[in-house]
Amino acid sequence: MMFKTIKIICFFIVSILFISCQKDEDPEENQEIYFEQFSINYAWGLNYNHWIIDNEGNVRVNKERDSIIWIDTDNLNSYKEMFDAIVFRIDKSELEQYVALISKAAKGKVVESKQNRADFGSVRFNCFIKNNHNYKTVVLTEMSDLLDKKNLSTEAEKLAIWLKELNLKMNSN
Repeated sequence: MMFKTIKIICFFIVSILFISCQKDEDPEENQEIYFEQFSINYAWGLNYNHWIIDNEGNVRVNKERDSIIWIDTDNLNSYKEMFDAIVFRIDKSELEQYVALISKAAKGKVVESKQNRADFGSVRFNCFIKNNHNYKTVVLTEMSDLLDKKNLSTEAEKLAIWLKELNLKMNSN
């Protein structure tokens, strides 16, 4: 009886240590960038506009127009400080409302349609989601000279409308 009790206690202690070690090995990294608008056109000289929305609701722009940023999801959080100016801030409850839509938007089907535009460049609206231990880019909409993309989920459409309204606000200032 005594041996069985000791065995149970040892199993319990080992289980607790195992769970504790797992948590130490896998600290949860906070996502720092949720949304992105990117547009570029080389037709009549470089025309580049790029902004993000960070985890604090800051709408940040890259004011260095000659230093184009291509966000790589392998190092998503490292890009936050590359956007060097905060233009305005989104209310925390509004941000949370739209961040909550990302997971369903990530499941949406993205359709492509060929285009034949001239000198249009590319305009994209994306969001980012943590996928296991990595980040994933979720295409909401993209328009370019040769191809358009559209995420068909209702949530993606809501996000795209919201981001386009913010883009108009940015361009009207």
